[in-house]
Amino acid sequence: MHRHAFAVLISALIVTGCSSAGPVGPQGPAGPAGPAGVKGDTGAQGAQGIPGMQGIAGMPGMVGGGLYTRRADLYCETNEASGISGGNGGVGCRRPQDIAISGGCLQDGNVRIFPAGEIGLTSNGPKFWPAGSVASWECRWTSTNPSAAQPAYWADGGMFATICCINTP
Repeated sequence: MHRHAFAVLISALIVTGCSSAGPVGPQGPAGPAGPAGVKGDTGAQGAQGIPGMQGIAGMPGMVGGGLYTRRADLYCETNEASGISGGNGGVGCRRPQDIAISGGCLQDGNVRIFPAGEIGLTSNGPKFWPAGSVASWECRWTSTNPSAAQPAYWADGGMFATICCINTP
């Protein structure tokens, strides 16, 4: 039994000697971040802010509705067939102050009938209007006929350019 007690005592001393606490070592690196958590519920809406001040009132309008309320202020200009040369033509408002509203190009079959596919409208729109210039509409046609290079080909073509404008005060 002494042997057994002696063996227990030696084992206890070894365990005690081995388990004595020494100085703490340095902290290791941080581990990877964990997965994102579940999104929480939306919170309650905050209180409404204080209303701002009312803006300054605008000027009163003209009696009768203001400018451009009469149909007589609208006019249209159309160039004649003689105004188209070489498949190109245009027309403008009467004065630089007038405002263009719309325009268009027309080949009148009552004036001249072209064979199908012989002419085509390649440009139908407003021209560039620099400040102080008259607003204008441009029309351009092309033709597959070899005679289209001659002015006489277009002279009786029935091509018209139209622009509609508002007469400004």
